[in-house]
Amino acid sequence: RACRRPLAQSPARLHPAGMKVAEYLKGRPVRLVSPLDPATVQAAINAHTRSGFQPFGKGVVGWVRMGRVRLRYRAGFFDYNAKPVLVGRAENDMGRTRLELSYRAPLKVYGFIFLWFLILTIFWGIVSQALAQASSLESIALKLVLFLVYLLMPLWVHWIGTLDAEEELDLLLQFLRQHAKAEIAPD
Repeated sequence: RACRRPLAQSPARLHPAGMKVAEYLKGRPVRLVSPLDPATVQAAINAHTRSGFQPFGKGVVGWVRMGRVRLRYRAGFFDYNAKPVLVGRAENDMGRTRLELSYRAPLKVYGFIFLWFLILTIFWGIVSQALAQASSLESIALKLVLFLVYLLMPLWVHWIGTLDAEEELDLLLQFLRQHAKAEIAPD
């Protein structure tokens, strides 16, 4: 498949160690340029992407609307739904299209992290109160282990869920190259 070949200048190739949590939350900038005008780029991308509401199948899911871009790669039905997404703007640049994108966490992840650590803070308050009243070393150790598990769980889920993030970024870039004629912008 032509879409499986990595781009030699791909941002994914510049970060072979994988996507770190800070990079996932902040985003990795991706700048592309297409010789096509924005309306043609929008039509080409929308014609070849799947709807996010179609849970079966795999491939590029997303859209371009009113100059906004949102793309992600779906690997199948049981896909991690907090995978990084390629989001940003498609702007007219003297008849061609400049794509100013960021490969980052979806917006819902930020809300989840806020709620998770709010619950964790409440849990820590309960645990610390229980530790003050605990009499046995086993109960103290169990409560601390549970707290550490809850603290580290999002990091573990992130690591498992984004193992293929680099390859999927390459697939998204190949998709944009194939359908929108987009290449990595020179700096």
